[in-house]
Amino acid sequence: MLFLNRNNVDPSGVPDAVWSNILKTGQLPDGHYNFCVEAFEITSAAGLISAGSSCYEFNISLAQAPIIISPFDGQNLNPQLPNTVFSWTPPIGNIMGANIVYDLYVVKIPQGSNPNDVMNAAVNYNANNPVKKINLTGNQYVTQPYDLQIDTNTLYAVQVVARDLNKQVSFVNDGRSEVVTFTKGKTEIPLVGQIKIEDPLKNPSQQSPGFNVTNLDPVPMSQLKGKLVYSFKDSYTSASVSNQPILGGPTANTNNPLLTAGGSSNLMILFTIQTIRH
Repeated sequence: MLFLNRNNVDPSGVPDAVWSNILKTGQLPDGHYNFCVEAFEITSAAGLISAGSSCYEFNISLAQAPIIISPFDGQNLNPQLPNTVFSWTPPIGNIMGANIVYDLYVVKIPQGSNPNDVMNAAVNYNANNPVKKINLTGNQYVTQPYDLQIDTNTLYAVQVVARDLNKQVSFVNDGRSEVVTFTKGKTEIPLVGQIKIEDPLKNPSQQSPGFNVTNLDPVPMSQLKGKLVYSFKDSYTSASVSNQPILGGPTANTNNPLLTAGGSSNLMILFTIQTIRH
């Protein structure tokens, strides 16, 4: 029979939630306590006569709840990995004589909802269709093909609850870890060594910066324009220039008097250089 019950304890000054938990578990919450015992002598004439008392101070420290290691809070998991790994730390504290098991809860968070509220509903009432794994003996779980699928681009919450099957050890926060949220979204993975080429037919008016695009070829055609100046020695009395275009540029003007006059003369040719398609 539990000593901490309504017949043996006066709960004056104890918050209702704390007293309710004491009645439920038969254990005191963590804290500093002063335990006193007083003996009485029972006589028929005087009734109860105190025979003396003794007190003893002690501390109660509850075992710590698990701490989730993976995923960490706010993590975006790689969607290319087929399985999701959940891991957590074992409880810290005096757990001698305990047979500890873990319950894992993973629940989808509706947009605009509080993750803690959604998780409390999942743990207490099995609401929101959670992924629930109970009585796990290890501190890790890897999702299996038969588990509910973890959707991409969706916010999830996870919580681990530690329990002692022998009911010898109590935990902080009833063994519940902090609620951790995560997503399993699509990620853009760059492809090394590949170049993205857009179809110019879809947007023929778009020009590449620094290039004068005059065709619809994916490789732009560029032009280089300028002046080419020659200086002739005095020993030459005349000069002639072929009227063949320079790399597709304009034809040289051979009627220029600078090309036929004697003595020192200069030749200026306008030219255009274009890239050649590969």
